[in-house]
Amino acid sequence: MNESMIHVKAPTGDQDKTVDNVLIPMGTGSTDLIFQNNFLMRKQQFSLYNSISFRLNTPRENIVQINHQDAVRGIETITYNITNGSLFILNSSFSYNVAKYAAVLGGVSLSVNGEGKIDRSHVFSGTKKEYSQEGISAEQDYIFLDLYPAVAFTVFRTDLMLTASVPVLTVRNESNTEEDRKPGIMFRLSRELF
Repeated sequence: MNESMIHVKAPTGDQDKTVDNVLIPMGTGSTDLIFQNNFLMRKQQFSLYNSISFRLNTPRENIVQINHQDAVRGIETITYNITNGSLFILNSSFSYNVAKYAAVLGGVSLSVNGEGKIDRSHVFSGTKKEYSQEGISAEQDYIFLDLYPAVAFTVFRTDLMLTASVPVLTVRNESNTEEDRKPGIMFRLSRELF
């Protein structure tokens, strides 16, 4: 089975949300185009699944006004033109049945996010002066590569799966202050009810 899709994501979040006079938009705020292709092959003993997607973000504009108490600055109007970094994701996995009720699985995931950019201008009503900056990095760029080895068993119509998450490659923008990604273990238990 092979299927391709194109999705359009609308900007539904609150893009004018501010906290302590700092703009904190909810969501991307842009109309995004998402191209996706899925491939699934099943044989008696094994299956293979691949998914490739690419999200292209369109620019968006946010305008914030700050009322200063002094007459020199007056009302400061800040206009942001923001383009979020585009995102590429590749997921690939396989499953191999080693026995009637047991399987080994494996997967790899690659995520690459673009840097994004911001153009910003400030206009003060008191002085009518405009200050602007163009091409500021949105510092969203990263590359993640992860492996997912797993084992699965079926016992009394109950599926048990143990999966490890192993970060292999982490490349982030230098200003990104998030903690390093760590390996993890996931356990899934599911049962067919009907």
